[in-house]
Amino acid sequence: LNNSEIQELLDREVITSAHQDLQVESTGSFQRILTDTRNLADLTTWGIKMIQADQLDVGPNPVKCCIIDTGYAIDHPDLPSDVTGDNAINKFEEVWDWKIDFNGHGTHIAGIIAALGNNDIGVVGAGDIPLHITRGLDDQSRGFESDVIDAVKQCVAAGAKVINVSLGSAAMSQTSNDLYTKVVNEDGVIVVAAAGNKGSKVHEYPASHPDVISVSAVYEWGKYWEGSNYSDQVELAAPGHSILSTTTTLTAVHTSDFSYAAVQVTGSRSREQRGALVDCGPGNRVCSAAQNTGRGGICLMSRDQTHLRRMVYNCAAGGGKGAIIFDASPNSDSSSSYARVNIPVVIVPTDVGIKLQGLLKDGNDKVSIGFHTSDQPEHSYAVYEGTSMAVPHVVAAAALLWSHFPECNNHEIRYALDISASDQGEEGCDMDYGYGIVKVKDAYEWLSNKIITEPCGSGSWGKPRRGGGCNTVE
Repeated sequence: LNNSEIQELLDREVITSAHQDLQVESTGSFQRILTDTRNLADLTTWGIKMIQADQLDVGPNPVKCCIIDTGYAIDHPDLPSDVTGDNAINKFEEVWDWKIDFNGHGTHIAGIIAALGNNDIGVVGAGDIPLHITRGLDDQSRGFESDVIDAVKQCVAAGAKVINVSLGSAAMSQTSNDLYTKVVNEDGVIVVAAAGNKGSKVHEYPASHPDVISVSAVYEWGKYWEGSNYSDQVELAAPGHSILSTTTTLTAVHTSDFSYAAVQVTGSRSREQRGALVDCGPGNRVCSAAQNTGRGGICLMSRDQTHLRRMVYNCAAGGGKGAIIFDASPNSDSSSSYARVNIPVVIVPTDVGIKLQGLLKDGNDKVSIGFHTSDQPEHSYAVYEGTSMAVPHVVAAAALLWSHFPECNNHEIRYALDISASDQGEEGCDMDYGYGIVKVKDAYEWLSNKIITEPCGSGSWGKPRRGGGCNTVE
């Protein structure tokens, strides 16, 4: 519906609320798969060390965290299996299973929080933190605001006290606004969301809701990651660049230097294919250049308005033996991911497609499309970057701290995390780091000393404060 059609609905007395169902997407970017994991044995990553999660065990009152994302690899050997979750039914009546993750983004988030220790494999998460999993994103890491609204409600119903929202959009409806206000101020939940990855002074939602903790990202050496959004709503900063964690791999595009997550087009062939990368433009005509590579090339196509099946046909008809497709226009229909063809075809995110175009300009035209023949994703480890990865570090810190102080409410835990954060950049709270990089052991020490004279619930500190960003600490 357009705005005028929505207004027509609102003019009817029986309609009390109507708004566009905004699209949301994850705020983390896949960087590379670890093809050799022999040296991974209970590795404590730099992110876990930076937030001091390796210095504080889970307390006697564990706090459940809820992850709203692309799913969870329930049988990943480095992740807990005793987790709970809820399936989602999206607006198209499709069921999203929480126990499987064809994308890997959600599983990466989960590993940062709760990857298993003392098992001599992989990485170590922040701690033995109880998890509940819901789906707000599809297998291509996209969803709608209505999906996220339903997922937030599922989190609260499951008893989660901290919610991880590593996704966002440029706007927010009144329905979402009211929901987050209620969840934080009536249900007593901490909601943490990603500031976004545009590298601009912009507000992304739900992170910029005044009751939600907005998180920016930093490098290993503590410098602000320039890909992170900055604004007056940023409240904390956390590790978000080159973050290693658990993931799943169903399909990937490999170059000599990088590996990118991809989604196989249903109906295309599952196989390993290698060849020279060929720029076939928007794919609206037969790509004869694919045949000119000798044994057939890999078609790189920037999808605009051409139907996907036509693009795939034009690749195969031109002698192409595989196709990589990415969306070049926000108006392209990426939901039509079916093409019956005897060559492998994958869809990659727009930023990956642009990187591959860059390889052609640089003269590096060797690329391969790698497929797993199984219809189930393989368990692996990967490096991601983005504010998506920063969020679970703050979520884990909140859960660890709260597990030691169950008498404190969500506002008091939030206050303790903010006031004890490591100040960076400009002195005091600023738009890049907020109050600074989250430090859970420092928060524990601060709160332990504070409650000696001013216990939680005294009302002398940690009061609910509207405004977000730098308005939490008096």
